[in-house]
Amino acid sequence: MNLVAVMFKYASDLEVGPRAGWPPHQSEAESLEIIRTIFHNDSSWAIESKEVGEAVAATDYGPSCNCKLPSRPNEPMPGFWVAKPFWNKGIFL
Repeated sequence: MNLVAVMFKYASDLEVGPRAGWPPHQSEAESLEIIRTIFHNDSSWAIESKEVGEAVAATDYGPSCNCKLPSRPNEPMPGFWVAKPFWNKGIFL
């Protein structure tokens, strides 16, 4: 499965995005746009599971977002999301 399809599979989950401060992805085209505009920088990393051989999480460090997460204006903040099938497994944090 290609990266766009993998990201959409996990980022479209109704519980994943809102916990990270963004709405669930509505299409693969939206996931591609996010990869191109949000994740295409020196401070974003995909985290691949050796178990399934695909990216199942991402982490980033950057400027405060225009989202529902608590942050101070112009203060960098770390962010991450983890695909729901990998929640509560104690493997990421």
